[in-house]
Amino acid sequence: MKVLVVDDQDENRIITSKILTTLGHDVLVAENGVIAWQTINCTRVDIVICDWLMPEMNGIELVKKIRAGDFKHYIYLIMLTSLGMQEDRIEAIAAGADDFITKTSNPNELKVKLHPAERILNLKRDLDEQNAFLFESRKQLQDDLNRARTLQTGLLPAPIEDGPTQVEWLFHPATFVGGDVFNYYYIGSGLFLFYLVDISGHGVPSALLSMSVQTQLQAFDRLVIELIGEGKVCSVPEKVCAQLNRQMLNMSDSHDHYATLIYGVIDTKERQVHVTSAGHPYPLHYHKEESQMETLPCNGFPIGLLESATYETYSFSYKAGDKLFFYSDGINEMVLSGQKTSLTTPALAKKLRSICDNAPKKIIHDIENKWFESSDMLAPPDDLSLVIMQLR
Repeated sequence: MKVLVVDDQDENRIITSKILTTLGHDVLVAENGVIAWQTINCTRVDIVICDWLMPEMNGIELVKKIRAGDFKHYIYLIMLTSLGMQEDRIEAIAAGADDFITKTSNPNELKVKLHPAERILNLKRDLDEQNAFLFESRKQLQDDLNRARTLQTGLLPAPIEDGPTQVEWLFHPATFVGGDVFNYYYIGSGLFLFYLVDISGHGVPSALLSMSVQTQLQAFDRLVIELIGEGKVCSVPEKVCAQLNRQMLNMSDSHDHYATLIYGVIDTKERQVHVTSAGHPYPLHYHKEESQMETLPCNGFPIGLLESATYETYSFSYKAGDKLFFYSDGINEMVLSGQKTSLTTPALAKKLRSICDNAPKKIIHDIENKWFESSDMLAPPDDLSLVIMQLR
């Protein structure tokens, strides 16, 4: 240990230094608090044994200054004093001293006092090393999660500005990565397939399961194409939901997670939408000609909970200019700026109705920048997903 002895009396410095050297410590000396402070700032010191009464800067002042300093390591402070009153001891400890020795004590007391100092400093050093390791590990984890978030967002489909179906979306995971995932693409002549999945829970487990579910849904495209070839477009959503339910039940016996799902097919030639909801929030259909917002009456049992669950397809027609809104329940848990209650489906329908005549991109911009507090958007209570489809 490197020990700094601070005392304005030469005899005391010599005696204390000799004892410390005999005990195997590396000893530095200073005749007052000012020199001691300069030494501490230039050299790493483990222990300071400091006299109380000194000119220029006394021991208490030095102790307070050290405790207020920004040192990367802990400095153990022992007060060396002839003052024996209890009030003096309380003052020393309150100032930041770890221990004290009276000058009239047996010199062997110094040896005894150094044992807990060494033990505490060794423990502190081990703790600092562990904290440094944890800091680096946490930083690495944060970097990995940031990259995972970028990757997850990058895997989402690009908005569509042209064609029979115009699409814009909003996506904000509750943590670095989320359990929401969605996709849309043309799968046949004039047939536009879409789905939005919300895995229960947050974070990495939900995100990994959502990726697995998305892979399974893409694997079902062969089934979808077969049904389309048989002229059974309207049965595609319910068949896919039933198949996915069986797949998820076979994935794990624990059933720690389940999924809610919106799955649909838009027939752009017939202007028909076929959609199945498995425990997902009710979709919204904005009728442009009537300026009306309709809550679609489709719902079913969540995916991955019940083997006997059955699903039904809800079909409806649309006109050019209509809009469809699909969203995860994280939207319903949000609270509008200046409000106290959460955004229920009726409240969401009413709020969207007021801006529905805007382009989808403008609607998404208003939701992200005007509806909610910025802090809520950065760390929402649940994963947020909202997909807007403008039909032509």
